[in-house]
Amino acid sequence: MSASDAGAGRAAAAPAAVPGPAAAADHYPVQLEIDYTRKHSRIMLFLRLLLVIPHLVVLTVLYVISSILTLVAAVAVLITRHYPKGIFNFNVGVARYGWRVTAYMLMLTDRFPPFALTAHEKYPVRFRIEYPGSVARWRVLFAWLVALPVLLIVYVLMAVLEILTFLVFFILLITARYPKGLFGLNVGILRLNARAGAYAGFMCTQYPPFDLAG
Repeated sequence: MSASDAGAGRAAAAPAAVPGPAAAADHYPVQLEIDYTRKHSRIMLFLRLLLVIPHLVVLTVLYVISSILTLVAAVAVLITRHYPKGIFNFNVGVARYGWRVTAYMLMLTDRFPPFALTAHEKYPVRFRIEYPGSVARWRVLFAWLVALPVLLIVYVLMAVLEILTFLVFFILLITARYPKGLFGLNVGILRLNARAGAYAGFMCTQYPPFDLAG
């Protein structure tokens, strides 16, 4: 046997590497990404809450429709163990739209959100959920209960985010720059919120990692 054959044999016999927590987070089926804005407009600090009103009206209607469709999806999962793809795509689109508006309101971006449910890769806020395929029937009734620990953590972290956003307002007013450390923390909190919500709503079957880094 040649040296190269022996090396190949050892490589084939070596066990596959087990992905660590970071790798698991990178491949998590729910992703929320927000690009860092180097310089913010001070004028927008005062105008954004007024400008976002039309979005909030549209989102209110969309959330009502999404809630009704989620009930339909729940019945479908109980019968077929599959989340109807059309409803799934619509609900993901509504969530995507909602996260764009949320990021805009929280001063994480100055770009005005588009009135759209579809993905826009050039927009600085991007959200996606991979279609889960088969969904166990128990998730319809109990996924939210299993997700309760992470949902409680998200509840506390969102309160922290509100306090930090209040401080960031004055920092932006003085410097026009969002501190990178606070930006990463706040984006991480929103990302965990998005993942916990998707799991509780049985749109994702992989338990959300307790990881704010991404």
